[in-house]
Amino acid sequence: MIKISTPPDFSFSECLWFLDRGFDEIMHEVTADSVRKLFEFSGQKVLIEVSQDDQELNVEVLAGELKDEKLVISKVKEWFDLDREIQPFYELLAKDNDLHVLAKNYTGLRLMAIPDLFEVMCWSIIGQQINLTFAYKIKRALVEQFGESLTYKDKLYYLFPKPEVLCEVNEDLLREMKFSRQKIDYTINLAKSFAEGKLSLELIKQKETHSEMLKFLTSFRGIGEWTAQYTLMKCLKSPEAVPYGDAGINQALFGLKNIPKKGGRAEQEALYARFKGWEGYLTLYLWRWLSGN
Repeated sequence: MIKISTPPDFSFSECLWFLDRGFDEIMHEVTADSVRKLFEFSGQKVLIEVSQDDQELNVEVLAGELKDEKLVISKVKEWFDLDREIQPFYELLAKDNDLHVLAKNYTGLRLMAIPDLFEVMCWSIIGQQINLTFAYKIKRALVEQFGESLTYKDKLYYLFPKPEVLCEVNEDLLREMKFSRQKIDYTINLAKSFAEGKLSLELIKQKETHSEMLKFLTSFRGIGEWTAQYTLMKCLKSPEAVPYGDAGINQALFGLKNIPKKGGRAEQEALYARFKGWEGYLTLYLWRWLSGN
């Protein structure tokens, strides 16, 4: 059993809630008090289960061979954003008469990462212009067909398909999964960009500013501002990343701050400017408020 200390402002139950919001998620399995997820470390598939005991996370390797515990510790810390001190964010929320309830009601919720850049971007493409229930159904079909898996107690756990696999996929199979013609084009083009080394986490990190990262990402077909911002927020934890135009943000800020859902971009930017360095967290907590309890 691997033990990982958690910071004071951490709620495992809130993080589990975020991971299990009633959708048919295939990339992890949430129970009442734990989550299981398959990772790949140094080419080896490893299934882990994360639970909590007092002020520590318990990480158990259920299947696969883990040669270096430091790798899984680092990955879990990244996944749950454990190294971030979020009290300054709560102090900013406390100064706002409308938003202070977010800190009160959802203390300890962390910005859960999607560490795989290719997965984040594919997921963003899949979800374009369709409801989340349908998007998760398509994602499941894609992962079950093309993702590598590991069996534990007669249950399959999956890794997201690799770019090298999806860039060679038969388009008819994607059509059967209800991919639109446009999304097939975007997904295969994205996979080829990764497979050919034109797009990677390292190349993004070489950019010096947030604007340069956005410009680089949006240069790829099918990647608009929302997808680029969401990618930087969920994978790189970029503090400046705000997926403007997101329906959830629009609805939450209308409900909490009476900012118009349409034509309110300037007001939204002014609000986010007050949370510099915490934009991603503000977005997360707005989504949380919108979903209720």
